[in-house]
Amino acid sequence: MKISMKEVAKQAGVSEATVSLALNNRPGVNPQTQKRIQELAKSMGYIPSITAQTLAKQKSGLVGFILPNTSISTYSMLVQLIEEALRLRGYKMIFVTSENSVEYEKEMIEQFVSFRTEGVIIYPIVQANPDPSYVNILNQYKIPFVFLGGYYKGIEASFVMSDYYTALYDATKHLYERGDRHFYYMGGCRTIVSNTMRYQGMRDYLHSQGIDITPQAYLELPVPDYDNAYKACNQLLDSKATVDSIITANDFVGLAVYNSVIEHGFRVPRDISIITFNRQVPEGISKISLTYIEQFIKQQADIALEYLFLQMSGEKEIKKTYLNTELIIRESTIL
Repeated sequence: MKISMKEVAKQAGVSEATVSLALNNRPGVNPQTQKRIQELAKSMGYIPSITAQTLAKQKSGLVGFILPNTSISTYSMLVQLIEEALRLRGYKMIFVTSENSVEYEKEMIEQFVSFRTEGVIIYPIVQANPDPSYVNILNQYKIPFVFLGGYYKGIEASFVMSDYYTALYDATKHLYERGDRHFYYMGGCRTIVSNTMRYQGMRDYLHSQGIDITPQAYLELPVPDYDNAYKACNQLLDSKATVDSIITANDFVGLAVYNSVIEHGFRVPRDISIITFNRQVPEGISKISLTYIEQFIKQQADIALEYLFLQMSGEKEIKKTYLNTELIIRESTIL
């Protein structure tokens, strides 16, 4: 049963105003009385209203964090890192997943406003979002926010993300130098910032070597997961297209590509080489180790929080950071 402040006041033999002051650590209450009221409220199971506390303190102590989902270990790691860092600073995190829905992301950002969060971290959805202007409601309510892992075009805000352009430029260079000439990239929505950068990095390196590629070299998956990647790779190889290298959005996609390639009678890496992003699939699932592009997730989380707290303290400058990645060369690209 819900316990009210009125019941706490009655049991303590004081007014509701005195209970409110005591529970919110406001002046005007004898220290012994304050301690007695707090202990009594706790023993009765009284749960204070967040809204009431916010009004009393003029601060909520809350930071909102929204990201696409938690099915990818990279996302789960970000949740853990950010929540831990916020706790050390005395803040609580309101965490939600958008599930890549524009409508739900909009609704949740509005909820952050209603909770009067003091700041918001947004990991953009990884599907097309032609009009992200709803994010500007945070500006209207003077709630600082930063982007993590990408950003929305047209929304001016600080962000930190991997330098996907250079990552794919360097990965393509590595494959070219081992003799590959027919390149494909397999990932999610091509119009989001991170994927556009990846394709441009691959395209620009090949162009520097006199090789032109078409948009068909980008194999767009409805969702960058194993099942969609396996189907797409089967279709590519069944078409008899000339393929000697495939770069993938994550290692679940990379594993699907590897299995499809092997089942079609090709050898990795002698016939087709594979590079993926991150290393999330447990060792031993793939018969050979996959070359991968490592992103520095903790550094991204640290910088995003740094930018957010600077804005929460009054900083107005917009900061943009592209973090370096590292190409970890393993069996799937070594002859």
